[in-house]
Amino acid sequence: MSPSLFGSQSTLPIWAMLVRALVIYLALLAAVRITGKEQISALTPYDFMISILFGSLAAHPLTVSRLPIWPTAVSLATLTLLNVGLSLATLKNRRLSRLIGGSPIVLVDQGKVVKRGLREAFWSVDDLLSRLRTKGYPNLADVEFAILETNGEISVIPKPEKAPLTPADLRLPTKYEGLPVVLVERGRVLYENLAKVGLDYTWLSTQLRNFNLQSPKEVYLASLDTEGKLFLQTQRSAEEKPSRPGQPL
Repeated sequence: MSPSLFGSQSTLPIWAMLVRALVIYLALLAAVRITGKEQISALTPYDFMISILFGSLAAHPLTVSRLPIWPTAVSLATLTLLNVGLSLATLKNRRLSRLIGGSPIVLVDQGKVVKRGLREAFWSVDDLLSRLRTKGYPNLADVEFAILETNGEISVIPKPEKAPLTPADLRLPTKYEGLPVVLVERGRVLYENLAKVGLDYTWLSTQLRNFNLQSPKEVYLASLDTEGKLFLQTQRSAEEKPSRPGQPL
């Protein structure tokens, strides 16, 4: 009798476990893609809790062969739908959003430490000073506001006299920078990007010859900025080992 891939079985051959792992991986990947693209450092406590539940559910049928796989798939789908539904609900209901994700906590207000905020965050003064130093403000006297966001990050607003200068402060004119357009990536010509900037393969070939290159396959990355300057890196240079600190280039 052939082993059951998706039902319960006391022992499973290696190939069956591999198929199980593939199914769980695809289901977990779909759940993660549907629920969002937040990085680990930007997760709220609620998002972190959902991530732990996803991981726990996915691990059980992979490590215990006697457990059927269908309950795991149903549980993942249910959690995904609940998470998406709750996320949509929080977009429309501010109170629910604060209940689920929490609210920002003011730690420094007009240059003064807020004791109540530190208590809510379970932070000491040393914790606050440490986080301010990581943001580039070792002196509390330079800080106008410090706010603990719902994802655990701290936002720091310096006092006006300590804020970094910008071209607008000096009344200096600035140019539009925009984003560079990638024309060649790992030897593959992106024709749609060439057409987007009004260029063609003939122009690209001419530019490559100026760099003593005969084919786009020799190019690891080529991009064009808004001023018409071409950045190019060859495949050979991309494969070179990076120099160690302290060694001459």
